[in-house]
Amino acid sequence: MIETSPNEALNIGKISDRVISMLTSTQKVSFIEKREFSGKITTTIADDFEHPENSRNYFKLSSNGKKFFIHSDYNLPTFLSGTDVKVIGIGFENSDKIAVSNIIKNTVQNLNYIYKKIDFQPLSLASTEDNFGEQKTLVIIINTDVRQEAPLVTVQEARDLIFGNGPKTVQDYYKTVSYGKASISGDVFGPYDLRSKGCDDTLRDSALVAAKNDIESMGKSLSEYQRLIFILPKYTTCTSYDGYTSLGKEEFALPDGNKVKMSVIWIKNFLAKVIVHELGHGFGVKEADAYNCHDINGEGKDFSFDCFISTYGDYLNVMGNSISTFPWLSASQLWEIGWLDESSIVRTDEGIYPLTPLETSEGAYKSIFIPIEIGP
Repeated sequence: MIETSPNEALNIGKISDRVISMLTSTQKVSFIEKREFSGKITTTIADDFEHPENSRNYFKLSSNGKKFFIHSDYNLPTFLSGTDVKVIGIGFENSDKIAVSNIIKNTVQNLNYIYKKIDFQPLSLASTEDNFGEQKTLVIIINTDVRQEAPLVTVQEARDLIFGNGPKTVQDYYKTVSYGKASISGDVFGPYDLRSKGCDDTLRDSALVAAKNDIESMGKSLSEYQRLIFILPKYTTCTSYDGYTSLGKEEFALPDGNKVKMSVIWIKNFLAKVIVHELGHGFGVKEADAYNCHDINGEGKDFSFDCFISTYGDYLNVMGNSISTFPWLSASQLWEIGWLDESSIVRTDEGIYPLTPLETSEGAYKSIFIPIEIGP
């Protein structure tokens, strides 16, 4: 019930303490209880570009040595993986699922105001310091397609598209949009036949085990990589998404038991813009949505909080459903990652300031941040 109908589970959780006190010890073990869970969150963003309504976020909480999957009937605020959070929710004592209440009706609100209203709060924010310098990336090609309906991506194809030095490669894109503050380098291994190894974390661990000897034969180790990309077959049964990625870096144990922090990216649709988009999540930015203001007849109307969010609606941003393969990130996204210096931003609610294009290194100001207050 927690997974399929979180709100119904929350209502069950409202049974009075007097009723709970009447339960036997055996009944209490399996009974739902509402309590506080604290720990580190792992946020995974799953992208379906053709059917945006199917895209969604997944949340997993590591708390006191246990992992819990968080479920809600509402949109939860999205924090970087590794952020310390406090969750007030309910869950079976022997379950790995938590239902969380949430009254967010509109995602365009002041965050400090939101945090007072929901049962999902950050205690401290994850760092973005790792977004600078050489980003050592491990790419593993794996076969999970039982029917083998299409050829696998080759090592050379992956190497050329991700690490190539020419234009329209993933490496060239991020070197450019980071103003030279980050670069993508790394290795490609595979393909490995893992058709009987399951999916998700099980598949991740199996792929790392399969690649371990090949990596070590080059005098390298798994722990020296910062980003991890798995390339799946086009017709894999492990996912229906074009790609899905941890928002920022998630912490997990390697096959040898050593703990690492990596952004973990899964690619089914092997296209440059999909890989660039998913890496954007790995660097810590979310979708580039659009705020649409139209009435029921499709006519434009004034900006208000009755407008609605259109997923991937920013067609001029690589984190949206972009028209071109390599549009830039927005100023706010570059600032979130850490690549847009504070000296390039004006924070004001009035005045005239000349702005220069993000795509150039010239000029003093590239963005104006206008503070707004919403809520009591």
